[in-house]
Parts: sequence; C-alpha cells; structure tokens
Amino acid sequence: MAKKVYVGVNSVARKVKKIYIGVGGVARKVKKGYIGVGGVARPFWTGGEVEYYGKATALNKSVDHTVGVSVGNYALFGGGFNSGGTNVVTSYSKQLLKGTPATLNWSVSYPSAASTPSYALIGYGNESTSGHANILSAYNSSLAKTSAGGSGACWYNCVGVSTGKHAVFGGGRGSSSKSNTVLFFDDTLTKNTATNLTNARVNHGGASVNGYTIFAGGQDSSNLSSAEAYDSNMTKVTTVSSLSSARTYLTGGSTPTMAIFVGGGKAIEGYNGSLVKSTTTDLNLTVYNLSSANIDDVCVFAGGTSVTGYSPPRLQTYTLVVNPDLTRKSITQLNPLRTYTGAASVGSYFLFAGGRDADGNLSDLVDAYTV
Repeated sequence: MAKKVYVGVNSVARKVKKIYIGVGGVARKVKKGYIGVGGVARPFWTGGEVEYYGKATALNKSVDHTVGVSVGNYALFGGGFNSGGTNVVTSYSKQLLKGTPATLNWSVSYPSAASTPSYALIGYGNESTSGHANILSAYNSSLAKTSAGGSGACWYNCVGVSTGKHAVFGGGRGSSSKSNTVLFFDDTLTKNTATNLTNARVNHGGASVNGYTIFAGGQDSSNLSSAEAYDSNMTKVTTVSSLSSARTYLTGGSTPTMAIFVGGGKAIEGYNGSLVKSTTTDLNLTVYNLSSANIDDVCVFAGGTSVTGYSPPRLQTYTLVVNPDLTRKSITQLNPLRTYTGAASVGSYFLFAGGRDADGNLSDLVDAYTV
C-alpha cells in the first residue's frame, strides 16, 4: 500500500503530493523514502507511485460495459450488460466500503456517466423497453437520487466527460444513425444543448483539461482522426489539431494539465490546457476498449482487447500509469485480465470493476490501485 506524508498548515493536516531533495544543485524528485524503526528500514513515502492494492468487495451484479463516476466521497458503478441491460448501482466509499444506492431509472446497457460538482449522472444507453433511455439518474454527495434530462436526444455509446463545471455527453448512436449531439448539465441539473459536433461519431474518446471538453477519434462513415473541443462555457472551439492518425475505440483520461488519449493506435496523445497537442509513439501493441480513472495529475488505463469486436474478447496485458508529460509505466494487471470494465476513483483509490474475462465470462470483481 502507498505510504503517505502529511504536514500541518494552519492547524490542518495537508497531504504531501511530491517531495524533492537537492542533489548537486538540482531538485530531484523523491520516489521512495525509508525511516529506521527498531533497526529496520520501513517505507514512509512512495512518492505518489501507483501500486496495486487488491480486491474491493465485489459489485452487486456481474456486468460488462458498466460505467464509473465519482461524487463527493463515493465512486459509483451503474448500468451495463448482463443478458440485457441492468439498473443495479454499486457504491464505494473512500475506505472502500460497499453500498447499494437506489437503482437507475432504467435498465440500460452501454450507458454513459459524468459528474457536475454536486451530482454523478448515469444513464442514456440502450434500454430494453423503449429502446433508448433519455432520463438520467443523478446522485448527490449523500447518494440520494433524483432525475435529470428528459425529452429528446437519447442515445447509447455516447461519451461522458466531467469538466469540473459541467457533465457533458457527446456523440453515440441514435435509434438509426450515429449522433453529433452534445448535451451538458450544470450543477442545478439543467440540461443544455451545445453546438453539434462537425462529425457524428461513435466509439470515440472524451476528456477534459483546463475547463475544455475534447472529443476525439471514433467512427462516422469511416474512422476519424479529428478532434473537437468546447470551452468552459461550452462554446465550440474553432480549430483543434487532429490526432496523428484515424483511431477508434480509444479512451480519454483527464488531468488538470493534460487530456490524454490512449488506444486505437500505438500513440499516446494529449492536449494541454491551451489545446496544444503532444504525441508519443510508445506502445508496442494497439489496444481497444480500455477504461480510465484519474486522481490529480495521474491517469490509470486498464483492460483492453486486441480486436474491436465484442465476443470473445482477446485480452491484452496493458495496465498503464500515464503522466501529464505522456510518459507511461506498466503496473500490475487486473486479476484476472478483463475488458469492458468500468472505472472510477475515490479517495486515494483507482477502481476497475466488472467486465469480461478471456473466456467471455461476466465478472463482478473490482480491482483497486492506490496512490
């Protein structure tokens, strides 16, 4: 388990995120620190390194394509596929205590999720009765449920992005075609419509940085390399650099200083707070359908398949920590390997939940990583 250091600031214990020490006149980042206890070196600091923690209590239901989202001191996982859509929701506290909040308004497969400062929103997706659920379930920081959304613009496989101000949903599939619609909710759960995406897109990635929302890659009539962005007021940005190649089934991850896109190609690409793009060609394999969670300036991407199809999954062995400078580090894999997982963070934990294993079996397992 990662070790933590706190320092008193105005009589409040503040968590230390980074430690540096001077070596030859140069500030060097401390990765691990030890202190002598009874003649034995004991670790007191792991420098913000991500480590595998173990299993959290299993989900309330085995499911794939569930979605994860955070609000207050909780991470929630809701919806997904298990012989049809499900409305089951599982919550985890900062201490990884499991709860069972109220069920979703609809039983949905392929749902989406995003958060405002006060609410976690889960919904849309494919609903077995009416086809597409257009009412979102909204959970506050006490996990009390209300509803948001309503008539119009209901679709599945859209991408949800949390900007710190708005919960944004873009693209996906409608009843008969791909969608270019972008909706966003403020902290009063008022639904608004932004300017449409130039390209309708599905199987795309979404991320945020510095108040911007970015949708990138995916498919329209063909695979896309283009990226489209909205500012903190959800005004569409005129020009955004495209990805280095057309990519589909990619995944976005958000940090305060970089929106990161991984999968669908061997490049790791990111946009900084001014929407300037950077690219590294660091991956040995092309992986699709990763899931991601972030804490502060660290993103963890896990799961994934070597093919874009759904059954049976051909699993790849990527669990990556990706930093804002786009450097990456491989860490302990999900156990067992799974894809189509949901991901969320709470406290100092990254959680990856559900999915399918290499034999195509649904899972209720939750792997936890800590920083």
